[in-house]
Amino acid sequence: MNPRFAPWIVRLAALWLLGVSSIKLFKGTPASLPPFFAEGWFGPDLNFRLSIVVELVLGLGALVAPRVMVLPLAALYTLFVGVLIVLLGQGAESCGCFGGALKFPPALMLAIDGPLLIGLLASRAWKGAFERRPPLVVLALTTLLGAAAPFLLIPRAEVSTSPDHTTPERPRYVVLDPPSWIGKPLADSVLARWLDVPSLPGDAHFVLYRVDCDHCREALRALERSFLDDPKVYVLVAMRETGDEERRVVDVLPPGELVDLPGDVIWHITPPWELVVEGGVVVSAKALATE
Repeated sequence: MNPRFAPWIVRLAALWLLGVSSIKLFKGTPASLPPFFAEGWFGPDLNFRLSIVVELVLGLGALVAPRVMVLPLAALYTLFVGVLIVLLGQGAESCGCFGGALKFPPALMLAIDGPLLIGLLASRAWKGAFERRPPLVVLALTTLLGAAAPFLLIPRAEVSTSPDHTTPERPRYVVLDPPSWIGKPLADSVLARWLDVPSLPGDAHFVLYRVDCDHCREALRALERSFLDDPKVYVLVAMRETGDEERRVVDVLPPGELVDLPGDVIWHITPPWELVVEGGVVVSAKALATE
């Protein structure tokens, strides 16, 4: 390959990376990241932000110093290709590359990332003498910009709001972690920022579900069938998002009080979940299994 083309191949891969990460930065959530990545290490919220940090730092750095950053960039693309192959094997409909902002088939993303990885390796840009080493201050500034942007520009996942939801500022998404609420008053949980908890029963089974969730449909059917033999006080909490009603699959609910979480916030949790609340305190929280 002509050495003159090497830096532009690196910059092309960097620009694609920056385009993907920018969509995640301004529109994405952890909701559609690969589950093994979203749930591991530091939890979905921090993992989501850190994934954008890595992409911005490497992408911006490769624009100003392609020879210095080509190998780290190639390593990142190698990781992407590996994850995409795993998702293809699992039959995933979306790669989660855009953080849920766009649904993008893994096969299509692989058709883009694969050739870019091959181009990076074929460029052998790390051996080129085409580039003067950029001042360290330039690399430091791009690193600082990439590291700070996700923490400054993505709204906090937990923003206080009044029970009537009139607070104008809303987070893009909220991470719900029911096991962390065990032993605490439900009124002190993240859930209480979005529901009028004092008006709800203090002794009840709270079921978190989505109307477009097949697992939720089966779990709620089972609760409805068992209600006559094992009656309980249920509070059925629907985690709605725009367009959910068009995709509704939940058709049966056990008797109970129906409440909705706001539909203009994305709720990051894999439903359905059941919280047992006694005297206003969460005593247990479990994901409901389906047959």
